[in-house]
Amino acid sequence: MRIEVGGFDPVFLGATLRFSDTLSWARYRELLANANPMPLENLDAGQRFVALGVQSALSHEVRHFHDFLLSPYQARIFSYRLKAALNVKELLLILLRTGGNCLPVPLTRWSRLSVSERTSYLASLPASPSGAAWTPPEIPPFVELTQDAATRLSQDRKSWVRGNGENLLSVAVFQFGRGRELATNASGPLQPWHPFELSGILVQAQDVVNAYGAGAADEFLAGLGVEGSNTYSLLLEWARAFSRAAGVPDMTVASAAAVWSLLGSYRRDKRDACPGTRLSKLRRLELGEKEVAALYSDPLATLDSWSKKLGLSKIVDGFDEKKAIYNRLVALLESITTLPGRHGDEELEAILMGVRSLALASEHMSQAFLADPLGYISPSRYLEEYKRYVNPIVRYLFNGSLALELSGTHDLDDHVLWDMRKGGKVLAKSMVAKIDLSPKKYLSSADLDALAARISVCDLVLAEAVPRRTTFDVRRAASVLAEELGWQAIEIVV
Repeated sequence: MRIEVGGFDPVFLGATLRFSDTLSWARYRELLANANPMPLENLDAGQRFVALGVQSALSHEVRHFHDFLLSPYQARIFSYRLKAALNVKELLLILLRTGGNCLPVPLTRWSRLSVSERTSYLASLPASPSGAAWTPPEIPPFVELTQDAATRLSQDRKSWVRGNGENLLSVAVFQFGRGRELATNASGPLQPWHPFELSGILVQAQDVVNAYGAGAADEFLAGLGVEGSNTYSLLLEWARAFSRAAGVPDMTVASAAAVWSLLGSYRRDKRDACPGTRLSKLRRLELGEKEVAALYSDPLATLDSWSKKLGLSKIVDGFDEKKAIYNRLVALLESITTLPGRHGDEELEAILMGVRSLALASEHMSQAFLADPLGYISPSRYLEEYKRYVNPIVRYLFNGSLALELSGTHDLDDHVLWDMRKGGKVLAKSMVAKIDLSPKKYLSSADLDALAARISVCDLVLAEAVPRRTTFDVRRAASVLAEELGWQAIEIVV
């Protein structure tokens, strides 16, 4: 019995909460219905840990959502993923014209097989539901592109107009790979996602303090160290190290270190803009009490002084880069909508609307941060001032066999994203909640769902190893292929 805490879903860009059992879901619904924290009396240690997690999980995930909107690193990865997804969208339309009843995934793995290997693999599969032979569409080969070649081809709209599948697949593979490269750090002990997770943990711990006191927060963090094994233990050790160096009892300075790590400019710093690399470099500065006093009196200047000492980009450099990335994406989508045959493409229009909304939401977060950096950095002030930031879109996922039975009279004020029919029942596997934390409502569930649908199809088609956190969306993408295109996704295992 637990609600999964931590981790930002790279497909659905809102805040995501995952439920694996009915009791955790019931506790969460009880929490939403009552103004007071859930009682902890008569619970054993394990039950208390779950209750504390349920109580505070939303604040953790909302912080991930806001950090995503602030971070140039996340904007760059999103740009690569979306551009790959757009090329895959066009490629699938081309493949659809060639017929077939199945789509071997990932396409790159299929393309590397010889004709005889493909034939043997298809023959080894169980029979199709219709009994017909498995017949994939005519999948083009792809080539490994250099950066210059990928840039040239991605700017050439002729591949779209003429239906050049080889170019589309090659560019998509390159862009998808660049996004995956940025998601890892081979040069240090911390991965790019570590500072994001540290930022979320610190806000979550403060949420527990607000509800139950410091003792409960210590209990919860100790439980995370056990539940999360080395990952959370490592992050908590780093958080305490920053606090000891600063000589202060709270975690504000650790939060400042985490947030500063998210805001580097890749255009200026190249791979040193990796959030994990930035946090590793910052720890070596050994911040003292003078730096902490300056953090409270002039936070932006203090953050930029860390950048100067380390020879890295300033906060505004990262924000300028982030704004330029979103503006280029909007311009790209607007240019695509003018191509022959694209007028009236509802999915493309929805994606364009979503990216425009993301650009506005991202810029709002930048300006809110610059207006009061300490208000965002301080976990206690952040939780008190949600209304200054973008209102989150919160998605519920029901894992494993758990699903929510729906009826025409269900009392949830939620928008169902994905449901299924089983035994005459309608079961929800994913829905977006009605959560009002702020009047700054730039994004809608439709915006983020349109982006998630397209990105998850790209993951299904190209990912050699699907990350654990996107398996739900990939399954949904496979069902969309089957229902809308008539293709059964076939996993190629070699």
